[in-house]
Amino acid sequence: MLKNYNVKIRNLNKDRVSVFVKYLNDTKHKNHSKHNTKIYNLSNTDLFIEKSNEKIRLNEESFIKRARGGRRLKVFAKSLTFNIPKSFIVNELICQKVYNDLMKQIIDLYKVYDYRINQSDFYSVLHLQPNSHFHIVLPYLDNSGNTLKFSTRKQFLNELKLIWNNVVETQFKVSKEDYIPLSVEQEGNNKTIRYLHELLSFYSNYKEDKYIKNQIVVINRLLANNKEIEQDKIQRVEKNKLKVVKNLKKNNINLGKIPKL
Repeated sequence: MLKNYNVKIRNLNKDRVSVFVKYLNDTKHKNHSKHNTKIYNLSNTDLFIEKSNEKIRLNEESFIKRARGGRRLKVFAKSLTFNIPKSFIVNELICQKVYNDLMKQIIDLYKVYDYRINQSDFYSVLHLQPNSHFHIVLPYLDNSGNTLKFSTRKQFLNELKLIWNNVVETQFKVSKEDYIPLSVEQEGNNKTIRYLHELLSFYSNYKEDKYIKNQIVVINRLLANNKEIEQDKIQRVEKNKLKVVKNLKKNNINLGKIPKL
């Protein structure tokens, strides 16, 4: 696997489906607010929860009817995080193209195991931030509430990782054979981008001020360019930050932690 992106996999307990979905869409959660995360829901939340609850209900009914003892099913699904390479600054349009390719290959993988599936059986959310990634919940149960046994095997999960490698190679033209680790310049630009996101979050606490509103617009424009940020523009942002801090202190406003580059 490439060094600066990977696939994280964990089990999702069936009694926490709604809680997990809510977390994925919660912009105020500390994991999202500290990165100024933009959240794009790529699925129908109500339909997914409805289908999930129905599968769980059918599984419970089957367990009761068998009356053979044993353990009730605890795991409902696999939650996967597909991390986009940190060396790439992406936007919603780029991510949509990447997501479409990823979903097509995952659906094709299920067909290899003789199981037909559609996108309403998945739940997908894009978190756009300095370390952008997709959260995708893959089904553990079929429409009758039976366990998709192939989805529990290590081989299947490894195939999902290979799919992500293929998607990254196709969409970003980066392969594990010729991958070059992040250069100092790239890492420096990433650090600058993270700093600008932190500064945006800081300014959002005082956005009633007209001058601060203007600075928010300036920073958003810099981040929207999707390329390396010029040093002179960063220096201008820094000078403007000093003015902002000076004015806030002059008005005896408690600033809290001020972001630093």
